[in-house]
Amino acid sequence: MHPLAGRKQSPEHIAKRMVGWRNTIDMAKLKERCRSLGKAQVGKVKSKEAIEKQRAKIMGRAREWMTGRKPSVAPRRKSAAYWAKHPEKHNHYVDGKSLERHGERKADMNRIEYRLWREKVFARDNWTCVLCNERGGILNADHILPYVSHEHLRYDIDNGRTLCRPCHMNLPTHGAKARSFAVTQGAP
Repeated sequence: MHPLAGRKQSPEHIAKRMVGWRNTIDMAKLKERCRSLGKAQVGKVKSKEAIEKQRAKIMGRAREWMTGRKPSVAPRRKSAAYWAKHPEKHNHYVDGKSLERHGERKADMNRIEYRLWREKVFARDNWTCVLCNERGGILNADHILPYVSHEHLRYDIDNGRTLCRPCHMNLPTHGAKARSFAVTQGAP
């Protein structure tokens, strides 16, 4: 940490420090160098054609990655298959023991099938909590019949519903309560 961090400096001290800095750097040479590298476009007038060309280029990129649109299912499945085959190349890869640390459910939630199921449930319910009718916010895709005891219904859209976080936390099928709920309901 810098020794002057958090201390308020006097205007005289700041001026003295800036004069010393300006004397070490020839500002005219620095500005000219930046302009020659194309990094400083201040004061440069562009033609209308150049502006329109730049806008079209930016908007072309915006359609790809700035609008928040997700790719279709096929490229997402292809990407998921690649990362499943080459997990060590992923920037979140640690040591290959995530299944041991987090369990099967957590690993399953990262699979493409689970993510697609979740998106379909949200879209069907119009991103609105089915219990309190709150739209948007922090939403959870809940399994009506518990995930842990009904393996054959895990990716069935009719077994899912959209809930806001508070409503989801209060259900008897949330988290560890799901196991005891499954036992009391007589599920396998």
